[in-house]
Amino acid sequence: MRFGRQASLILTLAALAVPANAFAHQPLSAPSGTLSATNHQVRAGDGVTLEATVCPKGQSVVEVRQRTVREGDTAATVPFEPLNLDAISLDQSDVGASFTITAEEARTTLWFRLDCSDGSSVTTTDPVTVFPPSGEFWWMFNTPGRFATAAGSTLALRMISMDCDTSFVAEVSMYGPDGGEPMLQVQAPFAHDGSVAVDLPFPTGIADGVYVVQVTCSSWKSDGITDGVPVYVTASSGGLPPTGSDRGLLVAAALLLALGAALLLGAGSRRATAG
Repeated sequence: MRFGRQASLILTLAALAVPANAFAHQPLSAPSGTLSATNHQVRAGDGVTLEATVCPKGQSVVEVRQRTVREGDTAATVPFEPLNLDAISLDQSDVGASFTITAEEARTTLWFRLDCSDGSSVTTTDPVTVFPPSGEFWWMFNTPGRFATAAGSTLALRMISMDCDTSFVAEVSMYGPDGGEPMLQVQAPFAHDGSVAVDLPFPTGIADGVYVVQVTCSSWKSDGITDGVPVYVTASSGGLPPTGSDRGLLVAAALLLALGAALLLGAGSRRATAG
């Protein structure tokens, strides 16, 4: 009995024992950290500083890469391109690394990745958005370079701006091919990122042509900002007008100029009345 208990104890200990070399070849995991921008909304020409909580003094930054996502691109399919380390004001402290780039192209989103000599690698989780000049909205077209829809459809219109006061709603107006009074006027709330989304119905039987959608918002810098965009409408989805149609662009341009002139005259009238 005693021998049996000893044998059982030896077998149990053997099963529980961990071999001395079990972890001998396990690689050390690279330090984890973050990479984030100090400003996520900029314009072309603005500087953007990014700070990493990895690769402090004593380590070497191996590579910094940038992904530039343009309109119509899918972020996952756009590669990261290496940046010149001598041109990005690279700096290292006791807690990590930082660098500064210049946003070059409007209507893009930028992503970054930093690789360190200790094996660590960090990528931004939120992009830097490069907006168009002040007063211009960034329209999220539903077809390449334009908004287009068919009679009997609903157009999902979306735009984004860094100039609008998001505590107020946006005023959305739609005008027909011949201008005149607005066919539709609605209000839409802003999302936290400065975007507005609204569904615009185009009933069956509506005339073909180039319509204009105009969005007005209250601004941090002025009384308000108004921008308009043409919408191409046809009787069926198979007959959408070609992109860059001369007649369509001329009609849209004329409507937008007329709307802008009306806004300027109204603003002057209000100032004269106030004075």
